[in-house]
Amino acid sequence: MNSVLTSRVVIITVGSPSVCWHEQALIAERVQNEETMDLFRHTTQLGYHPESSLGYGQWVCQTLRQATNDPHYIYSIERMHAVPVAIDALTWSTDDREDDACGLNMLGCLLERCGRYRSSVEVLSRAVDQAPPTHRDKVLANFGRVLLKAEKVEDAVQVYRAISKADIHSQCGLALALYRDKQYQEAFEAYEAALNWWAQDDAVKSHLHVAMAAVAYKLAGVADLAKTLLLKGNQLKPTSVYGLFAACSLGMLNSDLELSKMVLRDLLKYQNEAEYIPHIALFQAYTKFLQCDFQGSVWSMSKTVHVHPSLPALWLHQALLILNKHSVGESAGVVGVGKVGVAAHSARTAMTLGRTKMDVSKVLAVVSLSQLMSGDANRALSASQHAVHLYPAVGESWAVLATSCHAASVTDVTPAHLRSFISHARQNIELERPLAKWMSNFERKISLLAA
Repeated sequence: MNSVLTSRVVIITVGSPSVCWHEQALIAERVQNEETMDLFRHTTQLGYHPESSLGYGQWVCQTLRQATNDPHYIYSIERMHAVPVAIDALTWSTDDREDDACGLNMLGCLLERCGRYRSSVEVLSRAVDQAPPTHRDKVLANFGRVLLKAEKVEDAVQVYRAISKADIHSQCGLALALYRDKQYQEAFEAYEAALNWWAQDDAVKSHLHVAMAAVAYKLAGVADLAKTLLLKGNQLKPTSVYGLFAACSLGMLNSDLELSKMVLRDLLKYQNEAEYIPHIALFQAYTKFLQCDFQGSVWSMSKTVHVHPSLPALWLHQALLILNKHSVGESAGVVGVGKVGVAAHSARTAMTLGRTKMDVSKVLAVVSLSQLMSGDANRALSASQHAVHLYPAVGESWAVLATSCHAASVTDVTPAHLRSFISHARQNIELERPLAKWMSNFERKISLLAA
């Protein structure tokens, strides 16, 4: 290595500017200088060099593992647009060196980071073929994870099972793949093996208990096992906060409000942490809702919204809570229950605040539904059309469009058009069971009206 550095130092005096920056970056990396990443970034901007591309890609991948609120992370990754720049550099490098397993592996991981799962699958498949035996398991673990995100569940199971020496991460990946493939018994056993063989500290064990409880809940007749696992995991320190969320949810699903109330008391210590505020507020509100304190549930959520008005999830929760309150009030024959116009305003606020912070693909459907339930069919139609144009792959968008057209009595839209909306969604979009059932019933209703 010293001889290589010496020869490159000579080039610095006669080489091009990009080579000079590249050699400086290598020297800085060797002496562990804090400006190493900046030097690699400069040389990628000046021109292509395979070593600088690999160097910058490696530093980007290392920095991505830091806390996102770290000043170095904010500057080096976010402000410098590090991920797309590194993807371009590694693309050039791996096109030039097609057998570079390291570069292909980093490129695949960065493509995954950008949500380009199809491209990531293709690149990591090449990386697996080129990886030496000593590093093949790590590449396979990355490949399996991306296959899961690309919804290629069966392939992910096969890839994880091809790993020769498993660790905690690959074992949990296999368990998750089995769970997604609906092999619940095998998934439970895989998580149990991870707990018994690889989990070292209580924090990891607590998370594993949550995962095992989720699998156990899917197995017929073992809801009590899920509760036992969650309570056991919640006794470990530090406790998995998501384990507390799961226990609270389990109590609500099984009409065990005492369990939910007990867990909520434990959750109060996290009520000022931004990551958990929307979840805790939602549990507090629906605990009251399930006790038929509808006004109290909305009031509870509204207070949290006033304290934290910048969190879009809270506004969305408030909208859905008001809609649920309105529906329950109507079915109970209560007059004046639910100000649905407020729900539409809350959903629009969530849409505005959450464009870069949360998944807003279904929020416009909530806006349309709120307008529809308030009796303003024309504004509901406008919102539903906007939803379909922005998110045509979301089944809820087509559902509210069909309903809004029917409610607004649009003359240009015939029953055949409405059936085509529903048919398109049912044939081309993966729908959750309640929505699929509603669409089937709505289609029959339209057919009877047209007869």
